[in-house]
Amino acid sequence: MKLSCLLLLSCFFNVVSAAEFEPLDVIPEDVKSITAVVPIFSQKVAFNLPTTWKAVFEDQQAGSYIIEFIPQVETIDNWNNLFTVQGFENLANQTTPIDFLNTMAFHFKEACGDYAFFEKLGLMDITGHQAFAVIMGCSNMPDANGNISEGGQSELGYYIAIKGKQDYYLVQKLLRGEIFNPDEPPVNKANAANFISDFMPIEICQAGGEAYECNK
Repeated sequence: MKLSCLLLLSCFFNVVSAAEFEPLDVIPEDVKSITAVVPIFSQKVAFNLPTTWKAVFEDQQAGSYIIEFIPQVETIDNWNNLFTVQGFENLANQTTPIDFLNTMAFHFKEACGDYAFFEKLGLMDITGHQAFAVIMGCSNMPDANGNISEGGQSELGYYIAIKGKQDYYLVQKLLRGEIFNPDEPPVNKANAANFISDFMPIEICQAGGEAYECNK
């Protein structure tokens, strides 16, 4: 069973019935996921959110926005799984989705050197908006001082860059774990769709209307 909801900027959920949009005090036990709708600059981003996940961080600076989710059983200081939605204001006319991701890949290469990992998944259509998906990360992450050791950890993610009408949106699901062989990444073309499936569909909605609505 699935409900629709508005994800408020305070990171609290206002859950409403998909049929009548009447507020509910608690999420019924048989509800496995909700539809979150987040207003970000000139549009809204909607996505599926498993009820086993929670919002843990939100921030808005001049020209950028971010909200992060982790499983209920994990903490923000020690997570293995992270789902993030970001917005970048007034960037739509300045770059393409693949160039947007290539810039990120360049920074991974600078930080991780030969341990950087980048694999293109291809073009996507997100509610009529041009998008591109990649797998990206480091098979061995540097520590806080920028050093890479044999006892480090990896970070790998599924990234979707979406070109909105005015702004860019970046959706990413990240996995942290043990160092991996770049020839055998834990997230790859074969399992990428399954890796992100709990959060699909991802949609770009128009601004305005009821807060919980995703008008395409």
